[in-house]
Amino acid sequence: MKKGLIVLGLLMMCLTGWAQESKVDSFLERYHALVVMVEAEKTITDENYEVYSAKYDELTAEYHETYKAMMTDEQISKYTELRTRYQKKVVGRTASKVGEKVDSVGQKVIKGVKKTGSKVSGFLKGIFGKK
Repeated sequence: MKKGLIVLGLLMMCLTGWAQESKVDSFLERYHALVVMVEAEKTITDENYEVYSAKYDELTAEYHETYKAMMTDEQISKYTELRTRYQKKVVGRTASKVGEKVDSVGQKVIKGVKKTGSKVSGFLKGIFGKK
């Protein structure tokens, strides 16, 4: 009787481990699908970025809350690879957006300096100019 309970307990532990591993594999497959979609985009539009970013945040939270403790070293390596591939693609988009914003701010600064210079010039002409 005791042997039967021990065998049953070991069997249940094995099944639990297999079920957890299958959940982790399913999680990694969903993460992989996101990365493949992002990498397939030549340029990521703002709308698509919002969708991808929300899914990425969801999967990242799910990883930390549920799957991190269950993963093997190999699975953690795969997760890290996928996360890095996603971030690499998004960084390219973010860098181009930052470049555009810097150009825009630079143009505004130049306009502001010119206006200030014109005001100072007019002020000085008003003070020292002929009446």
